Amino acid sequence: MPQYEVDKLFTEDEYFFDSTYFEVMDQTVAIKNDKLAEAIESLAKEKQQIILLSYFFDMTDREIAEVLDSFRSTIQRKKVHSIKELKIKLEVEVNERKKE
Repeated sequence: MPQYEVDKLFTEDEYFFDSTYFEVMDQTVAIKNDKLAEAIESLAKEKQQIILLSYFFDMTDREIAEVLDSFRSTIQRKKVHSIKELKIKLEVEVNERKKE
């Protein structure tokens, strides 16, 4: 049986509590991955906004700088630091699971 026919045989329910929600620019961003959501929550509020605007709203550093009333270079620097923080937090989680 082809995959597209198999996909018709079931549905997957989604519930509001299956995701973590972030508010940015009067919009709600839902993240289903618990570990990613926890890592983003651990960032300072401005860094959260930069990451969410960049990856979920596909905004450039210049556009984010305009929204947050900042300089493009400042946004770029904070985004790079935020990505490093997220990477470290997520790698720690993976390494802890491997030890178990």
